[in-house]
Amino acid sequence: MNETGAVVAGCAATPQATRYRWRTRLAGSTGDYQRVASTTDPLAIIPGVEPGQTVEEIVQAVNGSLQGVASEPVFFTLPPVAAAVPKRMAAVTEIAAPIGYSNGNGNGNGHARHARAA
Repeated sequence: MNETGAVVAGCAATPQATRYRWRTRLAGSTGDYQRVASTTDPLAIIPGVEPGQTVEEIVQAVNGSLQGVASEPVFFTLPPVAAAVPKRMAAVTEIAAPIGYSNGNGNGNGHARHARAA
């Protein structure tokens, strides 16, 4: 999983593949796999998987109008919401809170360089 919460999937490169088709469906579903990515490298960002959800992922090597046999499905479960939020994102949120600075000149540009006599 990357910092946005999307799943990062990869496979071994296929020698003559010019692209890879990535398909996903909910684990245990009898419905069709849905294409979620098409990449030129054997690596994909898979969006739309909800925290706590278990899905099946397959990939297929493609070269022009020719396509290889799809891989066996890989099952994975995205961590629940609390575990899915990267710690550094929480830290960024904490330090990104607005901080009020006053320099007395009203322009909000930090400290005044020269003090004026009153």
